[in-house]
Amino acid sequence: MSIILNKLIDQLYNYKKDLIKFKTQKVVIGIRYTAVLLNTGDLGLSYTLTNRIEDQKGYSILFKSEEPSKTPLIHLINYCTSEYSILRSIGVAAMNAYCQHYIQNSYDTKNDIRQFLNTDIKIKTGMVGNIKPISSFLTHCGCTVKILDKSSKKSNKSLLTFVDSYLDLLNVDQLIISGSALTHNNFDEIMRILRTVKGLKVFLGPSAQILPSFASQLGFSFLGSVKSRNPARILDIIMQGGGFQQFKHLTAKYLIPLT
Repeated sequence: MSIILNKLIDQLYNYKKDLIKFKTQKVVIGIRYTAVLLNTGDLGLSYTLTNRIEDQKGYSILFKSEEPSKTPLIHLINYCTSEYSILRSIGVAAMNAYCQHYIQNSYDTKNDIRQFLNTDIKIKTGMVGNIKPISSFLTHCGCTVKILDKSSKKSNKSLLTFVDSYLDLLNVDQLIISGSALTHNNFDEIMRILRTVKGLKVFLGPSAQILPSFASQLGFSFLGSVKSRNPARILDIIMQGGGFQQFKHLTAKYLIPLT
């Protein structure tokens, strides 16, 4: 159970006293992404993390009282710290949906995180989750990149190394963490590594839809994610097994510098 996420959830309850007014309209669990749609039209996204051995138990809990789409948002958010991976994905999507309501459109920007990354060839970059456009950009610039991502295929590129543990990222100069890390049960350990990094620290991706104030508290330099422009169509794509590449044209990216 993530102590850090528990603290964030507690802050979320105190951030706005009207959390109870938000209603869950739809919950979609796709093979790549999980989404929660609120009655406000706000859509939260999360990487779908599954473990076939434990999924059956997770789904039994999910449907124990009523259908997920009829479950109060406050209950869905609590799944962020569940022992079951599929429930954590739902919890993160629910938290993100609520956070999206308070991320102002003025944050939207055409800035790209690549223009802020240190591309000196002496700089070592760590990544939690392989965000391929970023890792490809850095290796093209001649930078060494270490990636913690067990689901990615190994690479034969000399500058790109896949590591087996978050401890292998202890000596990096800048760190990029995919929002999908929120769904993993070692999130607290990853955050401890973040505190050792002296350079740029970035929280990035469709699953990184948390409040900027939260990202700042965690120690990030930048928060980059997306707001959904067509929630209904995105849900349809997710239900058909599509991933971000299939619905990214239906989103608006934003990049927020944090102080």
